[in-house]
Amino acid sequence: VDRAAPQVRGARIVATELGSMTRLGKALSMARVTLKAMSAAEDPLRFVEDADKRKRIEAMIVERSLDVATARKMEPWLLLTLFALPLCEMMKVDREVVDDRVVTLAEARKIPVEALETVDEQIAALSSLDGAFVGRYLASLADRPTLIDDAFETMVRLYTQSRVAGALPALRHALKMEESEYELNRVFMKKLLGDRNIVMRDRSRPMLAKGRAFIAVGALHLSGADGLVELFRKDGYKVSKVW
Repeated sequence: VDRAAPQVRGARIVATELGSMTRLGKALSMARVTLKAMSAAEDPLRFVEDADKRKRIEAMIVERSLDVATARKMEPWLLLTLFALPLCEMMKVDREVVDDRVVTLAEARKIPVEALETVDEQIAALSSLDGAFVGRYLASLADRPTLIDDAFETMVRLYTQSRVAGALPALRHALKMEESEYELNRVFMKKLLGDRNIVMRDRSRPMLAKGRAFIAVGALHLSGADGLVELFRKDGYKVSKVW
């Protein structure tokens, strides 16, 4: 963010994924959605068909300081989010979010801040993953629990090296994914990234058309054929890497 600070301060408008929501606002929105998602009609772990793999997932749930009985009340997509980050990252009380720093910089200069999507839209992307898919994904993690840590380390390393464009292909190579694992990951990424990128692109268009817009999104939203970089290029913009 420090490198981007001059561009943020010189912008006419700034847009991030959730805009200028306060941390409390984000927390309350997530709490509301989570409460709604804690009333699954059926046990989501039933989608992990292999009993041994199911036991391994249950052990991973306990490792994340959640009892299995509670996990069994979750909608499948919410259960999946328990494994989005390595355990050490989940245990951090106050992880710094880059978006918040961008918003703080903009608001200090009284630059308008817009949102590219809402919390409900983000959750809708997750909840579009059906239970059977979640079961297959969890079964894959049961076989290779180190995927969580390895994927995170790979992503952080590429980010610090300013190589985010190579993130998705690098993950398959670095993690030695089997074809079935890669296909699961491809579908997961399309739901979580590709479909949302279209929405972000559409909402960015009026801002970009007026000029001096600073758009800040997660690094994985940038790369790939359906990433924002390629989508903006298809709109006729010249996109240059500066970091």
